[in-house]
Amino acid sequence: MGELLLEIGVEEVPAFLMRATLDQLRDRAVELFKLARLEATGVRSYGTPRRLALSAWLPDRQQPLVTEVTGPPAAVAFDATGQPTQAAIGFAASQGVKVTDLQVVKTGKGDYVGVRVTQPALPTAKVLKQLLPTLVGQLQFPKTMHWHEGGQRFIRPLRGLMALFDKQVVPFTFAGLTSGRRTTGHRALAPGPVTIARAADYRSRLWRACVLVDDDERRETIGQRVEARAKAFRASVIDEEAVTTQAVYSTEWPVVVDGEFDHAYLELPKELLVAVLEYQQGYFALQRERGQLLPRFLCVVDGGARRNTAAPLATMIAGHERVLKARLEDARFYLKQDLAVTLADRVATLKGVTFHEKLGNLHDKTTRVTELARWLAPQLGPHHRIDTKEAEQAARLSKADLVTGLVREFPELQGVIGGNYAARQGEAPAVATAIAEHYRPRFTGDQLPGSALGQLLALADKVDTIVGYFGVGLSPTGSEDPYALRRQAAGVVQIAELFPTLDLSSLLKQADALLKNTKGWQNGTAQAVRKFLGQRLEWQLLSEGHGKPERSSRTSSPRRRSGSCMRRSRRRAARRRRRRMKTVS
Repeated sequence: MGELLLEIGVEEVPAFLMRATLDQLRDRAVELFKLARLEATGVRSYGTPRRLALSAWLPDRQQPLVTEVTGPPAAVAFDATGQPTQAAIGFAASQGVKVTDLQVVKTGKGDYVGVRVTQPALPTAKVLKQLLPTLVGQLQFPKTMHWHEGGQRFIRPLRGLMALFDKQVVPFTFAGLTSGRRTTGHRALAPGPVTIARAADYRSRLWRACVLVDDDERRETIGQRVEARAKAFRASVIDEEAVTTQAVYSTEWPVVVDGEFDHAYLELPKELLVAVLEYQQGYFALQRERGQLLPRFLCVVDGGARRNTAAPLATMIAGHERVLKARLEDARFYLKQDLAVTLADRVATLKGVTFHEKLGNLHDKTTRVTELARWLAPQLGPHHRIDTKEAEQAARLSKADLVTGLVREFPELQGVIGGNYAARQGEAPAVATAIAEHYRPRFTGDQLPGSALGQLLALADKVDTIVGYFGVGLSPTGSEDPYALRRQAAGVVQIAELFPTLDLSSLLKQADALLKNTKGWQNGTAQAVRKFLGQRLEWQLLSEGHGKPERSSRTSSPRRRSGSCMRRSRRRAARRRRRRMKTVS
């Protein structure tokens, strides 16, 4: 066995594409190893923005390939005296064997002449010489670049190739580059060439050149250092995973530093501050136990402090603080400009924003959602005590923040900003909360709206969207779901379960009636959506383990449940399914 090491040196790959690229490199390598008859173990891909690495343990030689080839019928291959005919001689010559090597093979069609052909097992190094350029050339990306005359394309220009099988260089050429045993260290801290004597030395040699090449090690290092720095401020990090992933695939030698910003910026909405810090800048936001933000941030920089020199770090921190201040000033400007116009006054502006070319503008959608909210309020049961006027007002203002400067700058804050503005402009607390919550659940595992009015508004909004797209012939097909209607349907099912008395079929008919005058509207839309929601509910029940129980064997458990107990269990599960299915019936 020997260790293969492949490194593809490249200009910086965008962080959001790194993990998918590394996974693709590993998966394609496994496929090619199998086709080349190399029994690979320990196949792993890792890397940094400037290098994609693959390692694997491979045998010294590939496995031989033995195939059985059938030729002409035996009666044709040999004459009456048993001597080979010209047919047998020609077949043997075509397979590169002697006539005496031919054997008579019995098949369903009779006796035929056959031969067993063995392809030799080539040395692994020789196989890799042909395999590695194929592997690099098969990698696919959303967009590629072309920078030389050879015709090969890649996500970014290639700057070097290194390929070793233990101590031996595996020579091959791709995109005008020839593989060797040289790579480079960190661009700023150790920019010179690094020679790798054998594959096993790769990570340790690069570590001495200020490159922590293993992304798992970088993730662990960043996590430990961020946690330690946050504890120093008696704080915790918000949404650590998203920022960590960005940091891992943006650095080769991660160093965690902290900076601060003016305390006055804490007057901005918390969600806005977090969006600026995390999504725009890639910083870790800090908060105390009660959720209060600190006027500080943590930042992962690439290099600059292996030997803890203070001057470069101070310069880096000052630069980050300066950029952050400009971003926060922009956010403050947008906030001031937005609050000069009330949400109520922005509703008319929605007439100029297209929801979908077949379904009108956002003002049209707002009008429909308002009608659905008015109908829903008394339907959800008296114990929820939803005020019809508040439901109408929340629905009327629910999309107004889409034409604000902040939401144009931070689309991920839609709804949240609307709820914040509604509260600042004197709307009822229930109305502001419902506006902030009504896009939930945004993704699988997301929280449902916490308030009854928020649940009502989310239900009305999602049902209008699903019915609208179905009605104009834009329902999901196969794996295609460009409008995320399956996710919307999952939200409808989850929220509808909270209201056992709700007649969801009637709600679908109400939504259908509000859209029936739409050009090209399809008959039977409400029934199609009802079936669609039923399918989503069945999928949800199965994912929660409420499907039909599997029949276990007698030997599977020494304490096997009795038949009557199993029947009672199935009846209870069936009753649960019927109660939940009633919601969409």
